Amino acid sequence: MTLRITYSDMTGFPVDIPGDYYTSFSITAAESGGTGGPPQTLIPSVYQGNTYSVKISFEGPNPLDPPGTETPTYVNATNVSCSTDVSAYGLSIVKTSANSLVLSGTATNVFENEYYQFLLKNLQLAVLPAINNSEYLSVVRYNPPTTKETSKAYSVTVTYPGPTETPIVESVNLEQYFYWNYTVSIAAFTQAVSKGTK
Repeated sequence: MTLRITYSDMTGFPVDIPGDYYTSFSITAAESGGTGGPPQTLIPSVYQGNTYSVKISFEGPNPLDPPGTETPTYVNATNVSCSTDVSAYGLSIVKTSANSLVLSGTATNVFENEYYQFLLKNLQLAVLPAINNSEYLSVVRYNPPTTKETSKAYSVTVTYPGPTETPIVESVNLEQYFYWNYTVSIAAFTQAVSKGTK
């Protein structure tokens, strides 16, 4: 990959997630863009239920660097966009400048087989990941996810200056891991139970 990706203004990220893929993944400095550790396409992990934010900035190789330079330099991307809709997971990806995006929100519904079974007012049962109104009598079942780790990919297109007048367009998939959190899930379950009508 020719791009350099950096993360800044990070808030809401857990300090330590047991068994976190992000902290256990190690690659060489050359593969990671000069620092070693996780690949630069891997965003730090969060628990489901975390409210977090991170600024993601993109740079391309400086077209003025001489060929074969030992210490390459980089220039800001001139355009960046994300085509992945993350709203179903309680998240948003917003372009904040020509070369940066901000990923933020409260991670929800990231585990496909985590669901509630609701008893509705018409006495029918509905299986849903969550319900956002008070039109149910009670929660009759909660199914925790069988897998406690999952990942999501964000497809990003980056444009940066090339060695000629034609800009270079590069696509990259960023990846982020999410982990199930017992405390957060039980709190959400308790809240759902309390909103049921009598």
